[in-house]
Amino acid sequence: MINRNFAKELMLDFLEDVVKQLKNSESDEKLSLNMLADCYTKKIDEIILNQENTFNLKYIAGEMKIHYKNEKFFTIEIYLYFQDEKEEWKKTVMSSPDLKIKYLNQESVIKLKDQKVVVFEILHPDEANN
Repeated sequence: MINRNFAKELMLDFLEDVVKQLKNSESDEKLSLNMLADCYTKKIDEIILNQENTFNLKYIAGEMKIHYKNEKFFTIEIYLYFQDEKEEWKKTVMSSPDLKIKYLNQESVIKLKDQKVVVFEILHPDEANN
């Protein structure tokens, strides 16, 4: 069984940190989609390593999907795929609440509005650090 509580806790912690950072920012700098994805890297790495160590799973692949919802909001979904010792598939899915699109830069808003979904591949922490 995947440790969903741990994953959900990390996701909520991250979202709180990002919102605080954006609200407390003294600059008017807005996030690109790449910057947003980069913000998630450390937390996602923690989730992957926790799932592998706690449940003796092997991380196989993952995706972060940023969805355009409407002119005011977007959402983020994270999909992580693992295999257990019997090579049976296990999936962890995390979803954000609605996030305000005003925190994204204009280029990102246009791209998201045009494409509706922007997908980023999630590599294993060991692979990503090489």
